[in-house]
Amino acid sequence: HMFRSADPLDYTDLKITLFFNTANFGAILSNDPLSDTRRNIVDQITELVNNTFAQEVSVTLDNVWMEQDYIPFTIDKPGDSPVFLLDEFKKLEEKVTNADPQTI
Repeated sequence: HMFRSADPLDYTDLKITLFFNTANFGAILSNDPLSDTRRNIVDQITELVNNTFAQEVSVTLDNVWMEQDYIPFTIDKPGDSPVFLLDEFKKLEEKVTNADPQTI
């Protein structure tokens, strides 16, 4: 049997944090007790992930949370998936770094 050697950079789980220069999510969310804002933000993060990551991993988006000026979330993949999460992350990093803030 031939086994694929494990690449130490071939992660199966990533926690990603998006930082926003002028946001204060605590204040934003406390002013919206019905959580429409939270749902809208989660929808936008979901859309960003779906438009950036391979579908196989974008469907694993989870743990979207909002703190002060950042939003962490997680993605993962099955161990036998050929998707290289670090490359997927680099696509996201490039998109976020080069984006007009109004489009994210």
